[in-house]
Amino acid sequence: YYEGVENSPYALTFFPGDTASPEQISMVFRIIEERLLFTNITGDEKRLVYLPAGESQEITASKNPEIFESMDIPVLTREMLYSSIPFQILNEGKACGTLKKMSPEDLGTTPVSFKDVLILTRLPNELPVVGGTITEEFQTPLAHVNVAARNRGTPNIALPEASENTKIKLFIGKLVEFIVKDGTYSIKGISQSQAEKCWEELKKEPFIPQYDIDSDGLPLFSEIKFEDSVKTGVKAANLAVLSQVLPENTPAGFAVPFHYYNEFINSKTVTAEIVQKAETDCTDEGRTAEICSETTVFLTADTPETIADLIKRMLSDSRFTRDTVFREAVLNALKYIIYRTPVDETFATELNSRITEVFGTEKVRLRSSTNAEDLEQFSGAGLYDSTSAYASGEDAASLKITKVWSSIWNFEAFEEREFWGID
Repeated sequence: YYEGVENSPYALTFFPGDTASPEQISMVFRIIEERLLFTNITGDEKRLVYLPAGESQEITASKNPEIFESMDIPVLTREMLYSSIPFQILNEGKACGTLKKMSPEDLGTTPVSFKDVLILTRLPNELPVVGGTITEEFQTPLAHVNVAARNRGTPNIALPEASENTKIKLFIGKLVEFIVKDGTYSIKGISQSQAEKCWEELKKEPFIPQYDIDSDGLPLFSEIKFEDSVKTGVKAANLAVLSQVLPENTPAGFAVPFHYYNEFINSKTVTAEIVQKAETDCTDEGRTAEICSETTVFLTADTPETIADLIKRMLSDSRFTRDTVFREAVLNALKYIIYRTPVDETFATELNSRITEVFGTEKVRLRSSTNAEDLEQFSGAGLYDSTSAYASGEDAASLKITKVWSSIWNFEAFEEREFWGID
């Protein structure tokens, strides 16, 4: 590592999970450095430096010092940069929830919500909606954890060995109030009633997206205007208008109005057979037999109910509201039920025929377009799923569209909407 560059004002950093090799990093560094006319290319003053964003990048850099030295690339570690400070205050805010110690790997297998405050052992590539974050690694301002915290307005600090800190350790697994303000932070234990009061106070202003569920037909992009977003979703309307402005640079397509999704969930009955298959899917995906069995009991109604009835019952259930693990399992089962329930033959024929008319035998992309994405106050980027399809065969659009519809109930999508107060 180079000495004397700790005070350099310019740093090149990559996404914490980026696995670029030292050779690739050096190439990017040199390309950028040559174009920064306000920095020096040699010496120790006013240099661009390479700042590894996470532990794995620091290890890679430390094992390959000769590559950076040979190209005169100063490397600055987070320890060098932050050696004079005991912790980082990255975003102020207040959170209440269960304090949990988790690794990035844990985040991939354990559902969390905005009713959780996390101690993260390392910086993850993605951060689901949580109430607040404490990372045991120092963060750069553009680390994903901090960008997410700033976008959501949630408290975020970096505190090495936070899980061993005497002021924090005794609260792991318990409900806490976590406040970051005025250059410091505080954590204290709270009761369930205090937590519920806190969540109510932190709740965003309720927002009900507009919708038109009466308009049917499968309009071509050339027939759609901005105001049709209440029928087709904002993403479809935006792309349709863009295709009218830049026809040579945008794909052909058409939209499937909300009418068909609404008709589907209000006419299809949840059967005992599909509930049992959903339980098998639940355990196959690694959830415990106990939570999968409890989910099946919940899904099994006393009298036959439609998918829409199930959704209404689910949203009003107290355990679904408070129990994150149960909520994730129920949402996953709901997704399975929607995806595995066939659409009506009339709609199937209409959809497949429209694809034949517009695209022939080419592969097409079925993209989500809801009234809860691409909004002025909520982007919803990456929350819903797309899938490929054809006009016929095993991958016919009529068999695949329910996969896109089911993604409305992705756990991450549901949690984001709940956090932002979207009804």
